[in-house]
Amino acid sequence: MEKDLAKATQLHRQAADLGSVEAMYNLGLLYSKGEGVLRSDEEAVRWYHCAAEKGYAAAQCNLGHFLLTGRGVPQNYAEAVKWFQSGAAKGHGLSLNNLADSYETGHGLPQDFSQAVKYYRLAAEQGVTLAMVSLAMLLEAGKGVAADRVEACRWLQKAAQKGHSAANTKLSVLTSRLSADEQLRWHEK
Repeated sequence: MEKDLAKATQLHRQAADLGSVEAMYNLGLLYSKGEGVLRSDEEAVRWYHCAAEKGYAAAQCNLGHFLLTGRGVPQNYAEAVKWFQSGAAKGHGLSLNNLADSYETGHGLPQDFSQAVKYYRLAAEQGVTLAMVSLAMLLEAGKGVAADRVEACRWLQKAAQKGHSAANTKLSVLTSRLSADEQLRWHEK
């Protein structure tokens, strides 16, 4: 298995040297996980950056995450947001989610719950379970949007159906707090 990974790394490096953006991204993945190579966050960042500069949305998202967390590179919220925005502009689900997180927390740009709701919704509609749960929490709290606990329940249910471990628990708690009118709306589905 290790020999196969080493061979895959070699082939990815050759393809990256020939300009393959997907190979650059895959090298970033291999270095970030230490598969077929020694784990190196710095090398992962280097390869993600190469692919991100060429417009590869998944690499833009991963590079943004490394910048956000300071993994393999000095932490830089503003630069992270730049890469999340680039990936989000291409409709990349995790980039949309990470941009929403940045709006929610105010890391790298001014805190704006309505923008967080907008981007969480876009990511949730693509099936990103993290976004479904985050959107539900903002809907429940009425942050950036009118409070709607029934819609929050619907997003939590979708996340639970897709295997998000905490969504089911959050759904149980939230449904137990619904008013009689909300219960009727919830059961109408």
